[in-house]
Amino acid sequence: MADPYYGEIRTVGFNYAPAGWAMCNGQILPIQQNTPLFSILGTQYGGDGVRTFGLPNLNGYVAMGQGSGPGLTPRIPGEATGSPTVTLLTTEMPQHTHPAMSVDAAATTGAATNGAWAQQKYGRVARRAFTGTQNVTMRPDALGLAGGGQAHNNLPPVLGLCFIICLSGIFPPRP
Repeated sequence: MADPYYGEIRTVGFNYAPAGWAMCNGQILPIQQNTPLFSILGTQYGGDGVRTFGLPNLNGYVAMGQGSGPGLTPRIPGEATGSPTVTLLTTEMPQHTHPAMSVDAAATTGAATNGAWAQQKYGRVARRAFTGTQNVTMRPDALGLAGGGQAHNNLPPVLGLCFIICLSGIFPPRP
């Protein structure tokens, strides 16, 4: 394989960075000992830009191409975005309905859990879910909210690999 460029990132199947490479784990390096790499990366991945600069941190992230394209949000190098978990809001769900279901028969249980609206059971007085007029809004407590508002995992299937960055090599020429 050809000599690597300063700042080149590779994906490897082993769990260490060979000589002349470092893990892409966000570590902070001294500028004085890594001037060529700093001149390429700057502080887009961290550091103070006076004494230190940062390496990319790909721990827990999926690499994504920078730039923009039709229908895409522009991304710049070093920009981290996304979330491992998401709490879905009702405003983010497609419009849909949950029709109320009933049966014109005697109830089989006196409990509402896993049941359907039916004729009263054992002569009990049924709690009406509607007013005496037809085609009106049901009582607010006739249907309840479902779910608990907890976040859910937003991570697609992934495979853990190591990302390494070249600390020495050929300085990449600009076109």
